Amino acid sequence: MNTRLRFDKLKDRFEVERRTRGSVLSAPAAFGETGVKRRIKNVLKFKKPGIGVTVVTVVLCLAAAAACAANPEISEAPSLYGNYKFEKQLYINLLSSFLALEGFEEYYTFSEHELTITDMDGDKTVIPVEYERSDFSEKEFSRGFMLGFGAPDITQYDKRYMYDLNGYGSGFPRYRLYFMDDEIWLAKMTQVPKSDSDLMFWSIYKISRFDGELPGSLGNPAGTFTPDSYTLSRSLDGVDTFLSFQGDFDSGYENDACYNVTADDVKEAGYSVFKYDTSCASFLLYENSVYPLGEWFGGLGVTSMAIRDSDNDGLNELYYTYSWGSGIHRSHAAYFDPAVKRSIVFDYTRMNEDMVFIPKGDALFLYDAGINDMESSTRFEMETGEYIGEIGFEDGNIVLKTSS
Repeated sequence: MNTRLRFDKLKDRFEVERRTRGSVLSAPAAFGETGVKRRIKNVLKFKKPGIGVTVVTVVLCLAAAAACAANPEISEAPSLYGNYKFEKQLYINLLSSFLALEGFEEYYTFSEHELTITDMDGDKTVIPVEYERSDFSEKEFSRGFMLGFGAPDITQYDKRYMYDLNGYGSGFPRYRLYFMDDEIWLAKMTQVPKSDSDLMFWSIYKISRFDGELPGSLGNPAGTFTPDSYTLSRSLDGVDTFLSFQGDFDSGYENDACYNVTADDVKEAGYSVFKYDTSCASFLLYENSVYPLGEWFGGLGVTSMAIRDSDNDGLNELYYTYSWGSGIHRSHAAYFDPAVKRSIVFDYTRMNEDMVFIPKGDALFLYDAGINDMESSTRFEMETGEYIGEIGFEDGNIVLKTSS
């Protein structure tokens, strides 16, 4: 672009700015001068800084970054992840009838997207979270207490900041993490009508890191808030290839169309699951070989699927639920082990109901399920009901740990 054209474009730009903001500016708009022409000339005179200036600038930036990394006041959310335990109740709202008396136990697990609260019986409540860091003043903190009664004294702490854990999503309790020097406080919030603040403190617990074993691992990880859902969908992707590998198969039904029902994460793990729409016959295509997935006569065949490397051998197992039985409806849970290339059915049967696998973080849970919206046996939606158990690894074996 020549100098004349640059000048004209810049002049037009400043003319638009002058008309938009008015002819009188309260301060110099840019470049340190108020005259449009002189400002444009300054732009045209600009010279690229020398290599020495650039090097010095880069060094200063790196030094600033190193200083920030060494500053203990800067804390990133991933460093918070892990298990914590209840230490002390610092505050309870006047409207609450609960007191954390001697012997009270509660545990808190923070992960990237979830806060899991485990009580002393091993029952779990999982709450979706995000981590939004901010600073706060003593005045802002004190506004969160009803009538100012019982507010902890924070003037003794030099370093103070907080994370708002779940500022989104209705139906879930709101939580905040407060950092007071070396102490960590977990605050449960509530909305109080006609208060000076949208949110008030319901409780504040002092918590600390916990490296021991959490009590139980069963309970109800879904909590009591909202059920999970699972959708089985279908496509025609890879059906011809699957049929060529399957060879002669007669389901006993005419016009029994075959569909690809593979979930996205299952597909990424190298598995392909196919299901016939009328008979519900279900199969796995893995490394150019076809394997049946459970029984299907009189039932729905495969109803859900998920992947997990429970035995840490570097290979993701394929976990699936399936149902069958024309007289008595039966639902089972199983997994395909790629190391031995066969399916293993867990020793558990759900009568007259279906089941579904739901992954949550690094865990894989099993629930009973009801079908809400069924277009066909290869396209439907399920909603979780009662918690059944979770997948574990004990004594060198993959196991289903049930709550009963």
